Amino acid sequence: MLKQPLASDRWPRGISYDGGFRILGTPLGFGKARDAGLMFLPHADAPIPRRGSRVLTTPVCAAAIDASRRGLDALTLGYDRRIRLGRMDLRLVPAGLGPGSAMLEVSFKDRTILYCGGLRTGRPLSAPAVENQSCDLVLLDIPTAEPKPPSPQRTADRLFTWVASTLAKTQVAIVACGTMAAALEVLWVLREGCLDVRAHRPVFECSRRLSTQGLAMPPLHRLDRSWPGTGVVLYMADAWKRAPLRETVPRGSVAFAGSGRAVPAFASISFRLGEPEDRPGLVSFVLSTGARQVALGPKADPILSDALAKAGIEVFRVSSPTQMALPL
Repeated sequence: MLKQPLASDRWPRGISYDGGFRILGTPLGFGKARDAGLMFLPHADAPIPRRGSRVLTTPVCAAAIDASRRGLDALTLGYDRRIRLGRMDLRLVPAGLGPGSAMLEVSFKDRTILYCGGLRTGRPLSAPAVENQSCDLVLLDIPTAEPKPPSPQRTADRLFTWVASTLAKTQVAIVACGTMAAALEVLWVLREGCLDVRAHRPVFECSRRLSTQGLAMPPLHRLDRSWPGTGVVLYMADAWKRAPLRETVPRGSVAFAGSGRAVPAFASISFRLGEPEDRPGLVSFVLSTGARQVALGPKADPILSDALAKAGIEVFRVSSPTQMALPL
């Protein structure tokens, strides 16, 4: 059941940061902002602040999150829709970081704020391409990928090749996914391989719900209590570490799909699916918006801040409670 978000007839008064960004005078919050009446979730792996919170996200992200975390009170908004909240217009635009990932555009008077909690402009796999945006202020709360992440298309080719060769050697290939977005991208890579794919409950439920959203998913079966003799198995990495039968799988039959920053000891190979954008890509993106100011969350490193400043952008780097004036 959807609930209407709390609206305000006042204009936004500024931006505050207290663990996450919040637009003062409105119910809108981002990241881990406190006391927000409506939280925007940019992708399927975004943290939900508390049970029962009102959230704004895409239908695909809502289905993916609800498959593993119950009690989601979601106001869903497609890329092709715009809604009015108080005196603001809200619109979601593709972010390229997995199915359903989005950035939030907030327009009021003749000014626009763009919040980005995850971005992939370089040939995204299973997500719509990032469109050119125009705004006055960018709120960038995203970790920086460095060195430059590999091309998603090349990573997908390597993953498919690894699955095929592993099946030929050991009859079973197990892919442990660090995030739900990575699991969905693995499914997208395997969708045309005519493979027997099994997954444990969270991934299976997510795939079943997303199939109703028009996403291309391969035929998927729920994993039983015992390992299959042949085929591909998808597991979430945290659950795989506790799997009681994981020590019985053949050597070399396990891979990790995720950010690639730390390869778990149980994985024979790592595929860096779902990486955020690299520093040069983020600078180019901010410049393309025409924004005069950018606010960086603590996930972004000082090198990115310096690069944006050299490009002529006024940078607010926040890591502790602070307030910023809007570019009015």
